[in-house]
Amino acid sequence: MEDTQILKHHYIYSFRWDAKSNNETLEYMIQSFTEYGITNWIGKHEVSENDKPHYQMAVWSENKLDKDMKDKVRKRFNRTKLRLKTAQPCSLKEGRKIQSLTAYVTKDKGKAIVQLPQHCIKLLPKWKNKKAEKIIFQDKLREFMKNLTQDDIATPYAHTDVKESVDKIVQFHIDHDIQPPSKGRMLYYLVKHHFISVSDYRAEVYNFKMFHEMNY
Repeated sequence: MEDTQILKHHYIYSFRWDAKSNNETLEYMIQSFTEYGITNWIGKHEVSENDKPHYQMAVWSENKLDKDMKDKVRKRFNRTKLRLKTAQPCSLKEGRKIQSLTAYVTKDKGKAIVQLPQHCIKLLPKWKNKKAEKIIFQDKLREFMKNLTQDDIATPYAHTDVKESVDKIVQFHIDHDIQPPSKGRMLYYLVKHHFISVSDYRAEVYNFKMFHEMNY
């Protein structure tokens, strides 16, 4: 997404890398940024509620990163021995909400990792409420659902253990201190991501008797 608010005429991305905080990982991250056309950044190293250390950054490039370039960046961070061996060590995606993203990556205490002009730093918003966190969670949830289904993505309804998938979705919400979805919302997730068919969804949500008795 092109940044029209903080660092104008640049493209902004959300970046996360699961790694410990030390000089070696920091130097590797910054060197990798510069090698792949990422010119500016701001963020911090933090530890999640699951005790997972990671860098959470907003990064900018003068030219838009195409799919191949973003894949190259992810592979560089996913394959280094400096990464933590998590399910997805690196995430790089377009920044959807500039104000929310830049506020989120600097919300925790501690020294910021920053490469931005001073006039841009003055424009950075402060973390004020839960709205931005909700947006970030929705991004994480989309990524989580994609990873949950990617093995069988070419074969709709190939997932046989729906209960296990439901358990994972519920646990993901709990891990992020978010109330698990209602039955209706859960069914929507399942049909959207091909865990169940549209017919199964209709059987659960709507009253079949009503459809049979209607006059067409």
